[in-house]
Amino acid sequence: MDETIRKAFITLCVCLFSCAFAKSDKETFLQANKSYEERDFESALNNYSSIDEKNDAVWYNMGNCHYQQGSYAQALVCWNRSLPLSSYSCKDDIICNVDQVRDKCGLPKKNSHLPEWLIKVATTIPLLFLQILFLCVWYLFFMVWFKGAQFKWHFSLTIISFVLSCILGILVIVAYSYQHGKSAIVMSRECVVLSGPHENFDVLDTLFEAEEVEVEHTRNDWLKVKTSRSTGWIPAKHLEVI
Repeated sequence: MDETIRKAFITLCVCLFSCAFAKSDKETFLQANKSYEERDFESALNNYSSIDEKNDAVWYNMGNCHYQQGSYAQALVCWNRSLPLSSYSCKDDIICNVDQVRDKCGLPKKNSHLPEWLIKVATTIPLLFLQILFLCVWYLFFMVWFKGAQFKWHFSLTIISFVLSCILGILVIVAYSYQHGKSAIVMSRECVVLSGPHENFDVLDTLFEAEEVEVEHTRNDWLKVKTSRSTGWIPAKHLEVI
C-alpha cells in the first residue's frame, strides 16, 4: 500500500511539474508576442529562444524576428524548421516568406521544380502513414494485375492503383527528404567549397550567405555538402543545419 501511495505521489509531482513547465512556456510565448508587437525584436527573440519545446509557431515567429533584424540566413533556418511542423493552411505563408527572402538574396526559389501543393501535402501527412498507404496501394495493384482478371473493372482498377502508387511514392520521397534529409543554410557572407576536409584542398566553388545546401556527410568540424553546381567540403562553422 505504501509503495502504491509513493508511486501515485511521484506521478502527481511529475504531472504538476509538466503543467507548470507548459504554463511557463506559454507565458514566455505570450510575452515574446507582446515584445514583437511593440517592435522590440531582440527581446522577443530572446524569449522565443528560451522556450525548450519549440513548435511551428515559435520557429515561425523567430524567423519573423530575424527577418525584421535583417538576419535573412537565420530567418530561413527558422522558417524551414517550422515548415514540417506547421498545418497545411500555414505552409503557404512559410513558403512565400522563404521565396521572398531568397529573392532578396538573389537566390532561386527553393524546390522550384516541385509543385507547391506537393511540398505542402508531403510535409503535412505523417511519413509513416504515407509509407503504409503506399504499400497497401502497391499490394492492391499487384493483386488486381495478377488475380483480378475476372473483375469487370479489372483494367480501370489496375490503372488507378498504379497511378495512385506512383503519386504516393513521390510523396514518400519528398516527405522523407524533408523529415530525414539534412540540409543547411550558409551563415557566412562567403565561403568556399573544397575538394576535401582541409584548407589545403582545391577550391571547387564559392557559396554566399543564405544559400541552401544538402548535407551528405560529417567529419569532425567539416561537412560534405552538395549544391546544384558541385559537391565538396565546408567548415561546419559556416553552416547552420536545419
